[in-house]
Amino acid sequence: MHGPQQEQPGRASDFGITHVALYTDDIEASVARFEKAGGKALTAPRAIPYATEKGPGNKVCYCQMPWGAPMEFITTPDRMPYHDHTELRRWQDEG
Repeated sequence: MHGPQQEQPGRASDFGITHVALYTDDIEASVARFEKAGGKALTAPRAIPYATEKGPGNKVCYCQMPWGAPMEFITTPDRMPYHDHTELRRWQDEG
């Protein structure tokens, strides 16, 4: 949809709800499928840089949907350091 006051899509770091994040067990395959469908990876899947979420296999990839909206793929198969500081847990399928 186009309108006279159209703005560019937000960035994932902007305030408010700015992007969709999807958890995946195979981030490389998910990004490849996303690109095949017309999306654009802004980086290759890479290690999560945030100290509280780091882990040997934990990765993130920011992408852009074909219409410009930001999107994130994330996988966190390994334990995250924040587990040492709280009993609270972010949602993650344990199945």
